[in-house]
Amino acid sequence: MNARSLRNKIEVFADHVIGSEIDICVNFTNTWLQKRDDVILSALTPPGYSFKNISRMVERTGSGTGIMLRDTFKLTLVEGKERLSFESSKWNVSGNGKTTKFVIVYRPPYSEAHPVPTSVFFDEFAVYLEGVVMCPEVLVIAGDFNLRIDDPENADTRRFFELLETFRLVQHVNFSTHISGHWLNLIISRSSNDIIVMAPKPSLYLTTALLSVLLPFHPLQLR
Repeated sequence: MNARSLRNKIEVFADHVIGSEIDICVNFTNTWLQKRDDVILSALTPPGYSFKNISRMVERTGSGTGIMLRDTFKLTLVEGKERLSFESSKWNVSGNGKTTKFVIVYRPPYSEAHPVPTSVFFDEFAVYLEGVVMCPEVLVIAGDFNLRIDDPENADTRRFFELLETFRLVQHVNFSTHISGHWLNLIISRSSNDIIVMAPKPSLYLTTALLSVLLPFHPLQLR
């Protein structure tokens, strides 16, 4: 979910989490939250849940990645990092003796404020994946990649899928996640992981990618 600021969506988001009985809500990007936003973070978090946010450097506006989950799960931050072309946070979620690693990625689109070409992203992301795919946990990568992967003729699309194939990863979103009709928000898993993937579907106007999966320790809805 590219929230484009959670500050003005507190009530509708909290109601959606409770009403949909979400277990783990990942793929938060563009939260626009900072470490000092304790009041907002508290208001965003329904009873029985925990919300964690990784902010960008204080002097830069926008962005940020986050995760929300029920208190019945144990959450551990593995890494939060900002690179030249993208930012990410890496989390371990444990329950019933099993652990899943969630990686949340946000790649800003090319702009005057972020003049970083996709070639830099592919180089950096390839190096990043080398350190992720060998993890012993079940792996789920979710995020806003700002790549038009719905266009199979696009050179960036072809290179992205070649990269996923190299690391034996599969991408599950096959519907529009943006107002312009493109598939920008993606959910990726390892092809070898023991999970059952059901059809993704959109949910609520601020939720741009939803994937239902069955993980070894608990049935989850990843939103």
